Amino acid sequence: MNLLFILLTTLIPSDQPNKAQSYFGDAYNDAYAFFLQEKDILKEESRATDCNWKTVAAVTFPEFIRYDQVRNLLEEEALYLGYVNGGAGLVDFSIGRMQMKPSFAEQVEEHLLEHPEVFLKSNIPSYDPEGGPVRRQRLERLQSFAWQVRYACAFVHLMTHRFPFLEEQPYKEQVAFLSAAYNLGPKADEATIRKWMQTEAFPYGSRFKGEQLCYAEVASEFHETINR
Repeated sequence: MNLLFILLTTLIPSDQPNKAQSYFGDAYNDAYAFFLQEKDILKEESRATDCNWKTVAAVTFPEFIRYDQVRNLLEEEALYLGYVNGGAGLVDFSIGRMQMKPSFAEQVEEHLLEHPEVFLKSNIPSYDPEGGPVRRQRLERLQSFAWQVRYACAFVHLMTHRFPFLEEQPYKEQVAFLSAAYNLGPKADEATIRKWMQTEAFPYGSRFKGEQLCYAEVASEFHETINR
C-alpha cells in the first residue's frame, strides 16, 4: 500500500471507498490529492462568477482521474502544431486537468457571445487583438487550471440558461445532469444527456466491452464525498 493511499484515507471523508475509488485506485487518489491542492483556485474562480464551487469540482472531477501528464504534454504539442494552424477540425485533443478540448472552449465562447446575459455572469473576457492568433490565445488559456475553472463555470451558467429547470433541482440531480452534459459537450440535447447519465462508458468509451462506470455517477459520488 503506497504512502499516498495511506495519507488520503485520512483525508477522504468516507467510511469505505466509494465505487469510483475502488475502480480507479491510485488514479482516484492522485485526482483527490490534486483537488485538495487546487481547491482554493476552484473556490476563488467559482465565486468570482457566482458559481457553486463544489458543483464545478464534482462535474469535472472524473476528468481529474483520467488525466495523464505525459500524454497531456504530447497532446499540447500536437495542438500547437495542428489546432493553432488548422483548427479543431484538424486536431482537437483534450488537455489539462479538466480535459477540455479547444472545440469545447469555442462552443462556450459562441454561446456567451449569443447571450449577453450569460456573458455578464462569466469571467471569459474577449481576446487581445494584439495577442496573436485567437486559437493560440485560446490554447494558452486552456493550459492554465484557473482558466479551465473559468470555462467550467461559464459552462454551468450556459447549461442553466439552456435548461432553466436545473435551478429548481436538488444539487445531486444538478450534478448528475451537468456532469453528463460536460462529458458530452455544451451542445448536447436533453434526451441525449439523460440517456448518458445512465450509460456505463467511463473512462474508455461506449465501444469498450469491459466493466466501466457512469461518468455522472462518479461525479455525484464525489459531490457527496466533499459535502460530508
